[in-house]
Amino acid sequence: MDVEQHPWVHLYTAGNNLRSQRALLNLTRYCERYLRGNYTIHVIDLRVNPQLAQDHQILAVPTLVKVSPLPRRKVIGDLYSEERVRTTLGMP
Repeated sequence: MDVEQHPWVHLYTAGNNLRSQRALLNLTRYCERYLRGNYTIHVIDLRVNPQLAQDHQILAVPTLVKVSPLPRRKVIGDLYSEERVRTTLGMP
């Protein structure tokens, strides 16, 4: 995967609760294992800006959204399933 095409993802959370922490930990672990630093994660706390949930069509949290490269994809939950996250992000 080219550095220019590295995944850019948004992780939508609702505060710093256990599920959100697990989701970020799992996502970071998978990205480091398979992408070795060639990724960008933006954590968006919907408690800080709740309007983004409606604007970005987020129905549950935590939700991972792959923004680029296209196509856009979503995964809901604590990202425990490594295979599902890898498939969503197009990881090798």
